[in-house]
This record gives sequence, structure tokens and C-alpha cells, in this order.
Amino acid sequence: MCGENKTSIYFATIMTISLIVARAKDNAIGKDNDLLWKIKDDLRLFKRTTAGHVVIHGRKSFESIGFPLPNRSNIIITRNKDYKAEDAFVTNSLEEAIELGRKLEMNDEIFILGGAEIYRQSLDLVDRMYLSEVKGEFPDADAYFPEPNLKDWNQVKCDTYEQSEAKNLLLISVCGRGVSKILPQVQAFLNLSKIYEWLLFRLSDHYYFCLA
Repeated sequence: MCGENKTSIYFATIMTISLIVARAKDNAIGKDNDLLWKIKDDLRLFKRTTAGHVVIHGRKSFESIGFPLPNRSNIIITRNKDYKAEDAFVTNSLEEAIELGRKLEMNDEIFILGGAEIYRQSLDLVDRMYLSEVKGEFPDADAYFPEPNLKDWNQVKCDTYEQSEAKNLLLISVCGRGVSKILPQVQAFLNLSKIYEWLLFRLSDHYYFCLA
């Protein structure tokens, strides 16, 4: 601890739990445990956004890829307690996966990659969503992203891609949405302080507490 005449300053980052998904207008995301499309812009976005982070897959989603994603810490969720996967961590629930992810993540953001059931379980838990919206109809789809209540979310970024190499498909937007429930919680915490002045800084999309 600092001696007299010195000020102690403490910083604490808040871990962000995010999901990332590409969905059609009707929320279709897959068929036969595979993607409905291959769009280079979207794949580049996915790689750039998740590289260096913890990623969480459901077992079926992981097996559809066929291998752990490189330059990421891969966590698999399965009910099978005997399941094994080389170069990946295995957990038996979303809560267990997130708890492990908090220990492994070095860059303050964990990504949930699906599939549909894992998205459904995580929708009320995540702080941020990266949504790629694909123009097109896929009547044969058998997996769907759950419809989020966007009134609970603030759009913090939106990019539009006007071209796609896939016929009849258009990647129309990539949106990161910051959930509005974080700031009221932080503000309530700040209001509880009677002795110290707490300053809140937002730097590079992370929240920091400073004790002055």
C-alpha cells in the first residue's frame, strides 16, 4: 500500500460477454449443422473480431467446423461428460463455459459462437451482439437465431457491405450493439459510494473504475 501523502489508484476492467452471428432476414442461420452461405466479408469480420479471444461453441457447432479455431481458446459445451476434443476445453453447461472463459480470456471479451440452442441460452447473458444480416431467403433452413428484443439494446456501430460474391445474397450490415443494462448497474454502484469519489472512464470499449 502507498504511504502517507500518496494516492492509491485501482483499475478494474469489466469482462465483456459477446455473441457473434450471421443471420438471414427470417433469422435463419443453418441447415444440416452447417452454414447457409459463405461470404468472404463476413468470414473476414468473424476472424478479425474473434482472433486472440476465448470462443464458446456448442458441440454440434464445434463438430461442424471440424477443428478448434486457431489463435483462440476454444471451449465446447456438451451434456456428454465423457466427451473429448483435442486442443479444446470441454464443459457441460453455458455457465461453466463462461466461468472457464473468464479465467482464460486475456483481452476482456469472450465470444459465443452458437449454435441455435446456445444462442437462445445466452441471449439474456451477453453484453454485446455482433449481428451480420444477410439478404436472402432460405426456406430449407432448420436452425434459427432467437429474436432479440432490440429495445433493450443500443446500436454502437453499423457497417454496410454493398457487394457479395454469392449470387442473390447481400451482406447488408454488421452491427455491434452495446447493451443498455450495463451503465445503470455501474451508475448504481457509483451512487453507493459515500466515502470515495469514483470516476468512470470508458477506454477502448472497456469500463474502468478509478479510486481517487
